[in-house]
Amino acid sequence: MGDLILDPTRFNSLLGTAPQNFAATNAPAIGGLDGVTTDQKQLSYSFDVGASHFVVINTDPVGKDGYAPTNWLDADLTAAENRGAKRIFVFGHKPAIFYNYVGSLASSTSSLNDKDATAALAFWKVIDVHKATYFSGHEHTYHVSQPYGLNSYQVLVGAGGSPFETSTPTFVANDRMYSWATVKIFQSGKVVMDTYGFDDTMNNPVVKLESVQLPTQP
Repeated sequence: MGDLILDPTRFNSLLGTAPQNFAATNAPAIGGLDGVTTDQKQLSYSFDVGASHFVVINTDPVGKDGYAPTNWLDADLTAAENRGAKRIFVFGHKPAIFYNYVGSLASSTSSLNDKDATAALAFWKVIDVHKATYFSGHEHTYHVSQPYGLNSYQVLVGAGGSPFETSTPTFVANDRMYSWATVKIFQSGKVVMDTYGFDDTMNNPVVKLESVQLPTQP
């Protein structure tokens, strides 16, 4: 994504507009509230396209593995809303909450929650308050959930990787699928995410997995 943001000509050719409100200096500060000790420019950043706001976060800064820049993210999303952002999408490597798929075994490196449950909850409250959707990978499987019983969605779409994490038999077909998500923003402002996948035999057709209406700002 960083390469695309730094190439506004290519970005414009794809979307018909340049990324708005992108600044390389808008990154978690060294020594700030998020405790980062290294330069985070091009690792955590954000930009707008119309009334949609996109944020990429580094969930594994040097010396702070497994932590999201929660304070920076809250300030960034607040600023975006003040500019009129109605739809917010956040992308990070590690999920906030680990999905215990069949054959899995969580460790401190599996999710933000497994690293530090208190910090992960604080991060998710920021996601939820700002009605954002969080896309993550790390685990080579597929799962859509609403962590902590709140309204915002975590979309785990790391299933493009191969081989999968485990070969343990499962009755949950989606756990062993290669999958992806497409997000549609309608003129009404409604946002719908459709997810698709195909099984690991690669012989069967693509199937639709889920359709979810994502939260937006009023």
